[in-house]
Amino acid sequence: MKCAYCDGEMRQEKGAFACTRSACSASSVRWRSCGRCKKPSEVEWQGARLCLNCLDGVTLVACSTCKAYSPVALKTCVTPGCIAAFKASGGPGAQKMGADHCTTCRRPLQPGTLINTWRCESCGLDFKPCGYCARISMRLNAPAMCLAEGCAAHNIEWRTCQVCKQLSVPIVAKSGQVTCLTPGCGTMMTVVECPACGQGYPWAVGACPRPSCELAMKRMETCFFCRRIAREARTGHCHNRACRRFKQGTEACPQCGEWSLVRGPQSTGCANERCRPGQPVPPPPPPPPRAPVESLLDRLAAQSTFEERYEVLGPVHRGGMGEIWRAKDRLIGREVAIKVAQAGLADNTAGREQFLKETRIGGRLLHPNVLPVFDVGVTRDRRLYFTMRFVNGESLRRSLDAVATACSTQLVEFPLTKVVDAFTRVCAGVDFAHQNRVIHLDLKPDNVLVSGFSEVFVIDWGLARVDGLDDLAQLYELYGGDDGDDSTRCGYNEGGRRVIGTPGFMAPEQVEGDPKKFGQPTDVFGLGGILYYMLYGSAPCRPTGMTDFVEILKATMAPQRMGRLREGILPRGQRIAKERAELVASLERIALKCLERDATQRYLRVEDLIVELNETVNRKP
Repeated sequence: MKCAYCDGEMRQEKGAFACTRSACSASSVRWRSCGRCKKPSEVEWQGARLCLNCLDGVTLVACSTCKAYSPVALKTCVTPGCIAAFKASGGPGAQKMGADHCTTCRRPLQPGTLINTWRCESCGLDFKPCGYCARISMRLNAPAMCLAEGCAAHNIEWRTCQVCKQLSVPIVAKSGQVTCLTPGCGTMMTVVECPACGQGYPWAVGACPRPSCELAMKRMETCFFCRRIAREARTGHCHNRACRRFKQGTEACPQCGEWSLVRGPQSTGCANERCRPGQPVPPPPPPPPRAPVESLLDRLAAQSTFEERYEVLGPVHRGGMGEIWRAKDRLIGREVAIKVAQAGLADNTAGREQFLKETRIGGRLLHPNVLPVFDVGVTRDRRLYFTMRFVNGESLRRSLDAVATACSTQLVEFPLTKVVDAFTRVCAGVDFAHQNRVIHLDLKPDNVLVSGFSEVFVIDWGLARVDGLDDLAQLYELYGGDDGDDSTRCGYNEGGRRVIGTPGFMAPEQVEGDPKKFGQPTDVFGLGGILYYMLYGSAPCRPTGMTDFVEILKATMAPQRMGRLREGILPRGQRIAKERAELVASLERIALKCLERDATQRYLRVEDLIVELNETVNRKP
């Protein structure tokens, strides 16, 4: 009989089975045959006995390390392969892992609410075991990081993956791209080979994540001499054995900026052939000329198979740059949504670039709460288009207003818990976009697509800023008109500067017309506007009946206050209303913090807003 935790041999003694390997995490566990299912799956550990095969009606709780569910009665994780398996919170296993004192204030830790978590009552921090030093030093409060001195992952920030929901995204590399280290997670990216252990790791991580590797969590960059990702960023040493600078340090040349400066007794100075002391470094050779976009579109239009592949079923929506059709993909046999640009937009440089920008954003942001782009092309009459998933739903604004109408007639009660969950998913999609250097800049209830509150998507990335690129001049050209009260508009503020956005949902820095101040807090303001609309049924920065553009902008700059709750936001009945009143009050406080006029007083990251929402919803009365 094999052990499920170490694949070692099991021995039988006194009617029970135990693993023969002392290093096994389950070596202190005794296994017996269950009297109900007749399988050797009844675990006896620290005075508790429970069959892991007969869990009907047994309360389960998630492990903070592997996220798998285990019986709460055992007070430990029972998942094979988990670092926390059969290590009790605050028990002997905890003492072995160094969980007796907080790494910040050195005071004793208490068992947390989840398996394999500990809490310091003095400083209010939650901890779990670090996968690199095996000490209870991984702080779970944002920003999550290991606080143990000497650990390979010391002071490296970790974020929660929006796909697998595990704390498995390290922030090591300087690039804006991040990736998850959870095996099987769909966010894995290009893999490079570690020069020390020879194993592959995601390039976006920037360092080998294996705890046993000598280069674990040490940021690696490209070596100038061997052109491999093998140079340790902190020391400048190359770890590629085939490199002539193996285990030898280099420095950044102040003249050319390359890590090609060699110092020492036999120093040869900068090894970059293009570097000449006292002279400016010549620029690299220009890339080969690309074919004009217009001629490329002509060729694509001549070879277009749009009419043969897609069967248009009808229009769905019409916007400023084009319209959305519902169609059937004859090749795959599925329904899709097709966004087709206006006729002549392909010949307009500003319109074409903005349309393709939205296409590239949909291709970059592969997230459950962002609509994915399937294909992009040109019709025979030179109209740009891209296809995406068709969702049979409505905008968040229409869905909320429909529920509010039913609440006012006392037919239904407002689904507050579902609405808050939908808002959290919106925040998750925006947070993923920020991690990929995309800022939405036009968040509002109309730009959130819902399908029965079970699926939520952030849409319409027309005003988004990608990689910090300022394209406001092109946007001013496209959105110069007034399309109605609730649409994206372009105009002038009181100081005469051009402003673009949706009146009532724009952040103060957008109203000021200063693009240098745009950042993640700008989108936090938009998310606060969505939450405000959920609670009160109106835009946060637009008094009822106000239509003048300048007056609306002035209202945006005023401090925000609580409004009157929607009809039905608190369920009928005094007992239920009292239970929900605290939740609504917390949501009002969160919304007003998002809507602070000073960007530094808001949540600086959407991830912090998500943490606050989860703590608010899961808080026990």
